[in-house]
Amino acid sequence: MSSNVQLNYPVAEYDTLSQQYAAKDETYYSNPRPELDPYIPQNIKKALDVGCGRGAFGAHLKSKGVAEVWGVEPDHESVTAAAQVLDKAIEGVFQPGIPELQGQKFDLISFNDVLEHLVDPGAALRACHDLLSENGKVLSSIPNILYWPVMYHDILRLQDWQYVPAGTLDATHLRFFTRKSIIRLHEENGFKVDLIEGINPRVSRKYALVNALFGGKFHDFRYLQYATLASRK
Repeated sequence: MSSNVQLNYPVAEYDTLSQQYAAKDETYYSNPRPELDPYIPQNIKKALDVGCGRGAFGAHLKSKGVAEVWGVEPDHESVTAAAQVLDKAIEGVFQPGIPELQGQKFDLISFNDVLEHLVDPGAALRACHDLLSENGKVLSSIPNILYWPVMYHDILRLQDWQYVPAGTLDATHLRFFTRKSIIRLHEENGFKVDLIEGINPRVSRKYALVNALFGGKFHDFRYLQYATLASRK
């Protein structure tokens, strides 16, 4: 176990989570996330990708001109692969006090479908304050629990909440968010949200009909995730 790993739950529970992460398909750790391109700020020189997986998003940043990209990742096999494509890959859970990050400054810190996996996502955001450059930004992609296929099929039709290996009801998700709670999470931890938009929409005829009948009340239900760009208050 890496010395950077903080046990926020009993060892038995940590071991169970580790097994669940190890059992995930390799593609789980290898998504370059091109749909986040519109939210990547200009003139980024140095970035930190938290939960970098095998380094796909970091490599994507480098292909777009970011000079230096670091990553943090607890999965051993994934971080070993990330070290081949990033400037530095740190094995461990992101938290305050990681020795390798002391004194470093980043123009962008990204959490791509990561915050919902943490016991205390607010603490992770607070840890960013000292790591950001003067005009640095935090970019996050966070699953939307109101996503229509989950709300309609799983909860309304089946009246069930069944965890699965990946997706909105991923068994390793410890927190669940809506657009409003994403904004609140950032604001309560010293950030102002500069931009938040739904990404990866799914619009079925049934959804469109229900949304129209309710005057657009279910607009947020179409999005799988929200992309959020935030800066320190």
